[in-house]
Amino acid sequence: MSAAETEATAAEPPIRVLIVDDTSVVRDMLRLSLDLDPDFVVVGEAADGEQAITALANLDPDVVVLDWQMPVLDGPGALPALRRLRPHAGIVMFSSRVAADAEEIALAAGADSYLEKTADLSSLLAHFREVGGAARRRRQVPGNA
Repeated sequence: MSAAETEATAAEPPIRVLIVDDTSVVRDMLRLSLDLDPDFVVVGEAADGEQAITALANLDPDVVVLDWQMPVLDGPGALPALRRLRPHAGIVMFSSRVAADAEEIALAAGADSYLEKTADLSSLLAHFREVGGAARRRRQVPGNA
């Protein structure tokens, strides 16, 4: 990264992230990884889709990291409500689902992207930066705030 890019990045506030996963170890791993990177701040966590909807009503994350399979309400089931509450937020379906059409299903349900839980940390953080940047640009569009 060039000095100019570093200065531009430092001038922006951290990307706000909501982590939604029913497995506490996954939430902890993501939170710890994001907490170590100054480009991110974790603004909340939820263990299922209903908790995510409640959390999102009170938070304004740039990125929602959403597990696919969860009790109570799964990721695809929660997506429409999450979109209505925060249309500008970037939603990353983050799953260990093994299916050839998983990404296609996630995108059709309203996710901005699909990322497998097997992704390495640097790819994961780069992906969240990209989705967070796109979400911030959408926020700039009148009617999306």
